[in-house]
Amino acid sequence: MLDVLEVGGMKSMVLLSGGIDSAACVAFYTRLGHPVHGLFVDYGQPVRSVEKASAARVAEHYSIPLQAVVCQGPWTKYSGEISGRNAFLVTTAMLFNPEWTGIIALGVHAGTEYYDCDPAFVEDMSRVVEGYSDGRVALGTPFLSWTKSMIWDFCLANHVPVEITWSCEVGPEIPCGTCLSCKDLEAMRARPTR
Repeated sequence: MLDVLEVGGMKSMVLLSGGIDSAACVAFYTRLGHPVHGLFVDYGQPVRSVEKASAARVAEHYSIPLQAVVCQGPWTKYSGEISGRNAFLVTTAMLFNPEWTGIIALGVHAGTEYYDCDPAFVEDMSRVVEGYSDGRVALGTPFLSWTKSMIWDFCLANHVPVEITWSCEVGPEIPCGTCLSCKDLEAMRARPTR
């Protein structure tokens, strides 16, 4: 099993949605000295164009390569928890990068009731990733025990450009202000700075 925090210089592929959590994940692995690669997955989400543009801005800010994958299927309206999303993103990363060795990273965090943000999901998915790759790939979830507030504080302390990220699930072009992601962002911005 790869130790995803201790190995300096290990390649890290961040599943880059263009949101705060994935931008923080890029910053996290960059600070560890990992060569970071971004992967944006268009799975038909209503906000895919603004997410992709935001992911491109984050990648440009950190001077990392960004790969985009488009998956087509029946259109579905998404809001809140999307069953299978993070598992799909991870396996898509493996499918479109079969020679990858290193980390596939997700910016999942504590404080949600979503299964795919839970330690049990990470344990299950880690077995899948390591099994498919014969141990060449590990799942990285550096914020698994962090709250959204902790990620926000990390972003502020490390000058993560949160102003270029996208945090709305509904959009499609301007934040709705009512979805869980918009409410999280509003709460973070309302917190006093230290």
